[in-house]
Amino acid sequence: MSYIFKSRASGNLLLGALEGDRLMRMVGQVPGRPGLLNHEELPAAIRVMEQSVARPPRPELDATDADSLQSILELFVTARNETVEVLWGVSTC
Repeated sequence: MSYIFKSRASGNLLLGALEGDRLMRMVGQVPGRPGLLNHEELPAAIRVMEQSVARPPRPELDATDADSLQSILELFVTARNETVEVLWGVSTC
């Protein structure tokens, strides 16, 4: 399974199942389901992600996870700044 995040303010971003599930839980969404964060919901999601990025690295997060989190954070910030939503879909292929 993988997640694809889309925003009109930036390009698409693909995350694997583990990173995507972790992100969904982090921002209060249900893992494994498509969804949307509108521009009003993005600031709260960004705050949670920024707090996670600012913490010391945890053993369960490797460098790939940290890079993925930084990339999705940048996508969320760009969407917030452009006042557009972020959509995501889930692929089981």
